[in-house]
Amino acid sequence: MSKRSLTLNGVKKSARALAAGSLLLIWLMATGFATVAHSPRSADLPIALSFSPASPSIADSVNFFVAGEWQNGCTPEFSSLAIFPTDHVVRIDAVSNPNDMACTQSVTPFDWQASTFFERVGSYQVFLYVKEGAAGQPALVAATVIDVKGGMRLSPAIVALGDPITVIVSDMAATTCVPEFQGRTLVNDLVYIEVMSPAETEGCAAVATPWGISVPLSDLAPAAYSVQLRVTEAGGALSSGRVIYRDQLYVLENLYRTFFPIMAPIEVGE
Repeated sequence: MSKRSLTLNGVKKSARALAAGSLLLIWLMATGFATVAHSPRSADLPIALSFSPASPSIADSVNFFVAGEWQNGCTPEFSSLAIFPTDHVVRIDAVSNPNDMACTQSVTPFDWQASTFFERVGSYQVFLYVKEGAAGQPALVAATVIDVKGGMRLSPAIVALGDPITVIVSDMAATTCVPEFQGRTLVNDLVYIEVMSPAETEGCAAVATPWGISVPLSDLAPAAYSVQLRVTEAGGALSSGRVIYRDQLYVLENLYRTFFPIMAPIEVGE
């Protein structure tokens, strides 16, 4: 063991010197003169969680912004974002590595953002968790609420001939009786997604109820289209319905995609 050594900042330290240094660090910690890199996050360093746009619909890409200060240079980095539509919850996870020896031991500002689309209307609770180190447990550090309005989104909005397209619609009905999908109608460059109001309303409770449909489109000729959601009153002709949402769709004969090759490692000689 006496022959083993470690190199720190270019200077070799013997195992005996390192042990002495460890004892000194323990003494400093006991007397309050040292701060441990992996100590719990200080509650005095708040983290702000916000989003844009302020009143999004399912057609919008929603950006979540995270900003604050951390107790050291190992600031939290984005890990994942998950939406749980049934529970109306958004969970954002970040990871900090407090055991990184390169971390500076001073309060450090940080900020980053994450983007997503919503598939369903409603009010969502948004929670930001940070896990410190591989063995740490996620801790809730910030929360907010976001209200997502109804709308229509094309996924994707620009496609090549034959590529799959999905029209995603989500909205809120005034009662528990929601509109029903009737099909689609193609009139020149207009694509109508047809829904009809319920015929029977006697048993409908006056409770706001989310509803949605997902309609595939894959057989359109190359052209620019206006895709419109049309709602018709029960028993009426589909052509008499009113349009409540619209979006543009582009079907191209060829869609050229550019792939950048992965660069080979650059070797530097001595």
